[in-house]
Amino acid sequence: MKKYKILSPPGPTYWPTSVRKKHDILDIFVTKLPTTNRLKFHNIIAEEINLKISLKFAREIDHAVNYLITLIQSAASKSNTLNTTKNSAHNHPFVSEQVRSLIVEKRRKRTCYQITRLPLHKSAYKVN
Repeated sequence: MKKYKILSPPGPTYWPTSVRKKHDILDIFVTKLPTTNRLKFHNIIAEEINLKISLKFAREIDHAVNYLITLIQSAASKSNTLNTTKNSAHNHPFVSEQVRSLIVEKRRKRTCYQITRLPLHKSAYKVN
């Protein structure tokens, strides 16, 4: 079973200057969610967490928060069941090259539309 999810904002992301035009959602993203081995995640956190951190000063609290965030991110990455080794050199390991190139093209079209506000550019932007 493929676990795809559509990510979109709850409301419009574009408000035209003309009152005759409708608000629109321009940013929609389809993603395949990674599945996490919860037991492995729990074990990693339990083994690596340091609960003997001083929290007396603001800098110690900041350090503890950063440590916890890094630990959670690392545990989530290590307990992911998707194979990320082939894409590990990229910033976004779960996005294929084909999807990445489509995103780049979509962003170019969106930028062109945002600069010109021409209907032709909007239709080209919304097609892909």
